[in-house]
Amino acid sequence: MHLFVRVSYKIFNRRRTLKKIIWFVLAAMLFCAAAGAETNQLSNGSMEKDLFAAGVLQFKQGEYQEAVDTFTNLIDRFPQNADAFKNRGVAYMKLEKFDDAIADFESAKNISPNLKGLYSNLGVIWYYKENYEKAIENYNREIEITPDNAVAYFNRALCMTELGEIDNALSDLTAAISISPDFYWAICYKADLLAHAGRVEEAGALYEMAIEIDRETPYAIEKLARLQESATDAAGKGSFAASDQGADSQADSDLSGTADQTEAAEQSKGTDQPVTRAHAGDENTGAGSEAPVYTLQSGAFLNQENARKLKEKLIENGFDTKILVLMDKKQRSWYLVRSGRYTTRNDARKETEALQKLTGITPAIRPEGDW
Repeated sequence: MHLFVRVSYKIFNRRRTLKKIIWFVLAAMLFCAAAGAETNQLSNGSMEKDLFAAGVLQFKQGEYQEAVDTFTNLIDRFPQNADAFKNRGVAYMKLEKFDDAIADFESAKNISPNLKGLYSNLGVIWYYKENYEKAIENYNREIEITPDNAVAYFNRALCMTELGEIDNALSDLTAAISISPDFYWAICYKADLLAHAGRVEEAGALYEMAIEIDRETPYAIEKLARLQESATDAAGKGSFAASDQGADSQADSDLSGTADQTEAAEQSKGTDQPVTRAHAGDENTGAGSEAPVYTLQSGAFLNQENARKLKEKLIENGFDTKILVLMDKKQRSWYLVRSGRYTTRNDARKETEALQKLTGITPAIRPEGDW
C-alpha cells in the first residue's frame, strides 16, 4: 500500500498578521496489491490484476493519461471494481480534470460506500473548488470511517481556517498531531495559527518541536527566527513577551514592553554557555558606546544541539559562525546562530543571498550581541 502526498500552498493576508503559508496535504491514492483488495467484492482473475497493476505503475511513473486509459479498460471489463474508479479519479485529479474525478469517486461510493480514502479525495477536490463546507462534509465522513486518519484532520483544519473557524482548526490539528506525533506540517501549521493569534510562546515551542522532527526542512527554522524577529521589533528590545490571550489588539500591547520588562544580554565570549544579563536599557549590548555592528541570524533554538549542528554546517561552508546565547524573560536560554560582522545593514544584506542559497533560510539582520 502506498500513500501519495502532494503539498501545495497559497498565501493570504489578514488584519494585523504576517503572511501565512497554508500547506495542503493531498491524501491521494491508496494502491492495492491486487484489484479489489480493499473492497473484497471481486474475483481475483489474472486480467483484472494485470490491468490494475499496469495502471498503478503508469500512475507512479507520472503517466497520468495512460493510467486513465488503463483504468478505463479495467472498468469496462470489471465495472464493479471500486478501487479502479477511485484510482482513475486520482489520475484525473493529477490532470486537473476535477469534474471527471468527482464522477469517478461518486461511482466508487455507490459500489463501496466505506472505501478507505475515498472521501478524503472528494474533500481535496471541493477544497480546490473553494467549496469548503462540502469539503468538510467529506472529511467528516472520512474521519467516521477511519478515525485514525491524521491527514483527514489536517485537511479539514485547512478548510476550517478558510471559513474563519480557527478554534475548530486548532482542535483538528491537535487531533492530527495526537494520532501522528511526527506530522511535521500539522505541527508547523498549528504554530502558524497560534502565532497569528498572538500566542507567540506556544507557537515558538511548536516550531521547536518541528525542528526536532525534521532538521533538514527549513520551514520551521525560518518561521521561528522570523517569529522572534517580529517580537523583538515590536518590543523595541527583548524576546517573546506576548501573552496567551490571543486577541490581536491584546497581542499588540503585550509586545510593546518597556525597558524594565526587557532582559538583554552580552555576547558570549567564544562559548555556547548562557551569558550574564546586562543592565536593561543598554542600547548596544556588547558594543559599548561604539556604532552598532550587525550580524546575520540563521536560526534561533531552545535546543542547544540544534544550534550546534547548524553552526557546524555553516562553518563547513566557509561562514564565520558563532552561537550567541541570550536569556528571555522566562529565564530560558535561546541559542542564536549568528554569522559575520557588518558595520551597516546594507553590508549585511549583501551577504544574505549566499546564506540563503546554503540553508534555504533568509537570515535575519540583527545587532551583534543583542536580540
